[in-house]
Amino acid sequence: MIRKITKDRPLKILSFTDMHLDRDEGQRLATLKAFRETIETEKPDLVTMGGDNVVGHAGEERTRALAALMTELKMPWAPVLGNHEGDMEGRVPRKDGIEMFKESPYCLIPEKEPVLADGTPVWGNANYSVPLYNDKGEICFRLIMMDGGSHATDEDLAEVGLTRVHNNEYEWLKESQIAWYKEVIKDDECQTIIFCHIRLPVYNEALEN
Repeated sequence: MIRKITKDRPLKILSFTDMHLDRDEGQRLATLKAFRETIETEKPDLVTMGGDNVVGHAGEERTRALAALMTELKMPWAPVLGNHEGDMEGRVPRKDGIEMFKESPYCLIPEKEPVLADGTPVWGNANYSVPLYNDKGEICFRLIMMDGGSHATDEDLAEVGLTRVHNNEYEWLKESQIAWYKEVIKDDECQTIIFCHIRLPVYNEALEN
């Protein structure tokens, strides 16, 4: 679905994040108008979405509409979820939102959730790899799409030795996701970039210090 990369024609990737398509019709229509116009102007080979794509209560129609728009544009797209998708009662559950995205034939999320080599399920929704190929059919770059989660439970915090400071403590990449990432890239000789909505804890440590 994604064309091969050649020396005279590099791949163009257009990235969006935090569109927050909510029930506010004015905001939503303005965002979608800019979204469509940017894609039509830039003519990318691939669109990535970095999370918090569709938020707010009763978001099923908006989620399906976003998938339908990408189908209309015939645009390959690779989304990840943000912390505000499915994080409150009345919002589309995260797993259901992914299934609605996959209704678009241009969505690159695989049908099956990944498992580790030993059969262990990988935590989260829509952890997947998007390999990019050169004209020789070799993988020359890899995009890793990972679910950063939503709100951490007390059990999640206790497992890593943390105590709750805020009501809305956000989650993080889990051990199974890191193990999966290592398995995916173990034979790669190319560069990799990870798309994950919530920043890693080391960024907080760097900011504080």
